[in-house]
Amino acid sequence: MEGESYIYHLNTELLENERIFKLSSALLNKDNSLVITLIVNAKDYDNKLSAELKDKVRTVTRKLVPECYNPKILFKKTISDESYINQLINDFFYKESPLVLRKLSDCSITTETGYDTITVNLDLPPYLYSFMENNGYAEKLAGFLNSEIMETVEVALTLNTKSDKQASLIKRKPQEHKTSLKIIEVYDLKSVVGAISRMPKYISEALKAESENQTVCGKVSQFSQKVSKNTGKPFFTMKLDDTTGQIEAVFFAKDEASAESFAREIYDGALVCVEGPVKLSTYTGSFTLQIRRISTCAINYASIKQDIDYYEESDEYMTISPEPYIDEEQLNLFDDELPAPEALKGDYVIFDLETTGLNPTTDKIIEIGAVKMRDGRLIETFSTLINPECHIPEAASATNNIFDKDVADAPTLDKVIGDFYKFTRNATLVGHNAEAFDYSFLAYWGKQHRYNFDNAISDTLKIAKEKGVKGKLNLGTLCDKFDIPLDKAHRALYDAVATAKLFRKLIVL
Repeated sequence: MEGESYIYHLNTELLENERIFKLSSALLNKDNSLVITLIVNAKDYDNKLSAELKDKVRTVTRKLVPECYNPKILFKKTISDESYINQLINDFFYKESPLVLRKLSDCSITTETGYDTITVNLDLPPYLYSFMENNGYAEKLAGFLNSEIMETVEVALTLNTKSDKQASLIKRKPQEHKTSLKIIEVYDLKSVVGAISRMPKYISEALKAESENQTVCGKVSQFSQKVSKNTGKPFFTMKLDDTTGQIEAVFFAKDEASAESFAREIYDGALVCVEGPVKLSTYTGSFTLQIRRISTCAINYASIKQDIDYYEESDEYMTISPEPYIDEEQLNLFDDELPAPEALKGDYVIFDLETTGLNPTTDKIIEIGAVKMRDGRLIETFSTLINPECHIPEAASATNNIFDKDVADAPTLDKVIGDFYKFTRNATLVGHNAEAFDYSFLAYWGKQHRYNFDNAISDTLKIAKEKGVKGKLNLGTLCDKFDIPLDKAHRALYDAVATAKLFRKLIVL
């Protein structure tokens, strides 16, 4: 059934005041399940989208869609103000062409709102106009915006021959809406309270002034549940860190059920996207975000572009050089005469880090272990202990069995991070729970030492979920399930090798 036909038939089953939906997307998964995402204007989402209406939509959908597709309905809040359209345009070009996004800072992008329509006009210099016209960017951008906001969107490209024209992104507020890279790409959002409606800003940007509504993302630390002395109701405090800064956040639960749900989904180390007002706290003297909406998510740390003059790859390894991978086991899963599966072609660097704690901005890396896979074969290893120049907490040593004496003579991170950067070039990075943990450390500390680990990321924890692997999905349990030896668990190189073998087996499932 076509999208317009689906919405038409859905609306025939709904009352007039219930017709608040627009089809955003309909995706057919590999298991033949159909995920339908419906967008709803923010006001209608808050005032009209009741649990009863959601159930009604699901019931109607099951009648419209063949049973074999097992349809799942997702409801997504949207708004249509200029700043949000600006963020959507940034997000689109970040995914489609980061080069175009950088060039848009010199261009004028204006929006005109009519009755149920929005026209977006991009006034472009000749070289950019020609590139975007030839590659169909007007149609692509219009399609993307139409899937994200309620109104019908048209996009027009116009040729600007004045080379010195510098214009605003939004005509009516030029000083506030210049195109920038100050947004972060998040995905796999799972609502805990409400629905996130905007792309998150850098925390460093959100900390510049008070605001009635900000959206940020980050890793949770110092998570604590408390009880208000005045009301007796539970509330939660935490810190969020996106590597550009830290912000205090607080959530006041409406009732015991919402408090239990919040406590179950949020914890130290969780990656979240949150929305709410940012105010200067008279109690702490710092900015605090009052959480109105929160979702767990995955964060693409490579999308955080700070103004750093990054180092290039060096010609030679300076401190730590790779070693050939040697194992008594025949590691190649495939006959020598047969090519590797398409999904395993190319270079992968499977890596694991040991650290002094869980917070990438305050804790330190104390060991890097990695193995390089080329076309399905393990060929090289990279391994080193690192002196963090601080005491390793006893809790960390109890987990990774690395103590102060072990790293006393090890090189510091600044001496080895460039070598690891060289080892990873032109490779996809792979790790177990890498998106939530290892890569956050690597991205943050790489930037501190002027190395930009902008690799694609693959996560064996996520792959195991996608492949439908049942039971616990920690590395040890998965290795047992797939008969993979895991010697000296929680030492970086051994975990990396085990993860590499797990990755290979999961890919060919």
